[in-house]
Amino acid sequence: MPTTSRIIAAICALLFLSLAAEAAPAVGAPRAQNTATAADYERGASSYNQGDYDKAIEYFSKVLATNPKHVQAYFSRASAYGNKGDYDKAIYDYSKAIETDPKATQAYTYRGQTYARKGEYDKAIADYSGAIALDQRDFEAYYARGSAYTHKGLHAKAIKDYSKALELYPRHFEALMDRATSLTDTGEHNKAIKDYSAAIAMRPGSDGAYFSRGVAYSRKGELRKALEDYSRAIAFNPKLAMAYNNRGSCYADMGKYDAALKDISKAIEIEPQDATRYFNRGTTYAKDLKEYDKAIADFSTAIAVDPAFVPAYYSRGLTRLNKGDVVPG
Repeated sequence: MPTTSRIIAAICALLFLSLAAEAAPAVGAPRAQNTATAADYERGASSYNQGDYDKAIEYFSKVLATNPKHVQAYFSRASAYGNKGDYDKAIYDYSKAIETDPKATQAYTYRGQTYARKGEYDKAIADYSGAIALDQRDFEAYYARGSAYTHKGLHAKAIKDYSKALELYPRHFEALMDRATSLTDTGEHNKAIKDYSAAIAMRPGSDGAYFSRGVAYSRKGELRKALEDYSRAIAFNPKLAMAYNNRGSCYADMGKYDAALKDISKAIEIEPQDATRYFNRGTTYAKDLKEYDKAIADFSTAIAVDPAFVPAYYSRGLTRLNKGDVVPG
């Protein structure tokens, strides 16, 4: 019978440019013109480093009230705003830093990262390009621009930027990982595997690198190698639900259905709000074991978790058809 395929957890989720926390400029040595301003900046830096961003903003604002040209205070206050999720105020402060010092390369990079956190990737790319124009050896700007291109699905441009970042800084783990992800997404699995292997050599305990190389092997159809890498990822991180999910899918494709159900059920236990896990288990019940009632129950749970998850509706309907559960027309 026709079926939809199991869903392999996407490695794009492992992009290493974090969008969850503000990448902070160095908050430390103040650039002040008098003792009082220096003291306020130091208090702001101390509050920032303790995670008290409101208090940090208060002190950096005092510095700027005294000295509106204090570039580092704009940087630091922007970073505090970013960590609070107040991205518009962070962007305003980075813009003021650029206005005060048009050659402040990092201000472009950090403002670009803030635009990226808002999902405004074109503006982010423009800022990263501005940073590169000021300093063509700024490997972090190349890396960040590559990440923005990846989010836009422009993998060829992303790979070019990741490669430039690696040329400038060969031990840039994140650039190596993200280049491999883009290579996987464009079907260049052998090149991707080579990059993931280099990343593993760089950080032998990286569950993400083993998991991602497993995805590349899966897409090549080398299921045993994929299985080995998912198992290594799980050994390093027993809570990595997507590794259980993908290993379970490998087991199912190899005809080892009991092992498949055990792994996918473990993924559900870890992440019960992920509809794809129920869908994958339901697919194993329906396609491989012909246990239609269990399959229908899993597809229904997937729909309850995510009512917009179209494949679950299709598979539930198809399973009911194969079960003979059809209402006469």
